[in-house]
Amino acid sequence: MPRKNHKIGLLLICFLSFIYINILNSCNDQPTDIAYTLLYDTISIYPISSFDAPLISEVKSYQKNLSLVNVGYMLLGKTDEMKAISLVRFQDVPDTLSHLTTADIDSVFIHIYPFRYIIGDSLNQRMPFTIHKVTKLWTTQTTWDTLYSNGDVSDYFDTKVLGTYNAKIPLLDTSEAIRIPLDKELIVEWLQLRPDTNAPVINYGIALLPDDNSNVIRQFSSQAIGKTHKQPVIYVYYRNKDNEGRLLYLRSAMDASFVKAPKEEEPVITVQGASSYRGQMTFDLSNIPDIASIHTAKLYMKLNRDKTKVGNYGIDSYILAEINDTTISATEKPQYVALRDSTDYIYKFNQINSSVEWWLKHGKKGSMTFFVYGYENEVGRLDRLSFYGLDEKDSANKPVIKIIYSIRNLKCNQ
Repeated sequence: MPRKNHKIGLLLICFLSFIYINILNSCNDQPTDIAYTLLYDTISIYPISSFDAPLISEVKSYQKNLSLVNVGYMLLGKTDEMKAISLVRFQDVPDTLSHLTTADIDSVFIHIYPFRYIIGDSLNQRMPFTIHKVTKLWTTQTTWDTLYSNGDVSDYFDTKVLGTYNAKIPLLDTSEAIRIPLDKELIVEWLQLRPDTNAPVINYGIALLPDDNSNVIRQFSSQAIGKTHKQPVIYVYYRNKDNEGRLLYLRSAMDASFVKAPKEEEPVITVQGASSYRGQMTFDLSNIPDIASIHTAKLYMKLNRDKTKVGNYGIDSYILAEINDTTISATEKPQYVALRDSTDYIYKFNQINSSVEWWLKHGKKGSMTFFVYGYENEVGRLDRLSFYGLDEKDSANKPVIKIIYSIRNLKCNQ
């Protein structure tokens, strides 16, 4: 038995010696299958940033057409160069009241419900507006440029004023409805059109248009799928044929906002909801080798507070970014969230590795889109965040991408 164990020990020593000799000779000869797995790779790690090389080639902003129909929020008012109007189309117009005249109607009111959000001079707010009949069909494809294709005057709205409002709206978390008297003739017209089978449409709705003296834009509640927001309602107080008092409710079927915001003339990143402005940054990774492995990739963007304009909820702590590539499906596109540093107003994307790795494998060039964070910010607010661009003289303000990568070398040093 000891003799057998001795033979096994000799075989084991020979086997280990064989491996050791292969390791010693590995710099001169190709390793054997056994020795290959025991070789240590040589890894070189490199940091690079847009301070060292032109990794960021362009920044710009553009406006994306965004439908704000039945999104749960309406915007109305005017401040500086921003302006918002709202259109409302009503349903439930009965076909049994076409006999009513203005003499049969005691009063008509529209109720709209303000939210607390406001942008502009909230301390000295003025938001007078008028209500007009809409005279042409509008849809989810309608834009500000559609409504105002001839300049500042639109042929979508009748010039006759059906109602006015010129009171201060309290800034409350839960506000009572604003109650505005409406012209009776509008309702009579709708009621008479209802049983007319030749009428192409019963009504195109009404337009709420801010006066030029407005210095704020307010947010109002509107209907939306999956939300319990209150919607605009018209109350019609009338008397029937027996002179008995009755009340008719006309609830909105389509609520929409249309926004005009100033264009960004400089090559900077601007993100703004509702308008809807988005930023775009283009990257060139030609200075990084093809075989590089990305360890970290971070993108920092500094807010230009002088050009930033936000409402009474303050500057948002987050923004979103998404890779631009039509070959990637919408469900598979990586999205990134940047958190704002509260002291220096730098928004930090701390992990954009997946996009950098994608660009390295697909031509070394690519871009990202930046937009506001959250549903309400996207469709119900006009907060405008502006970030410094590449032309900024102070390098500390410029956007910067920082990358750490490694190169694996399988050859031994000679």
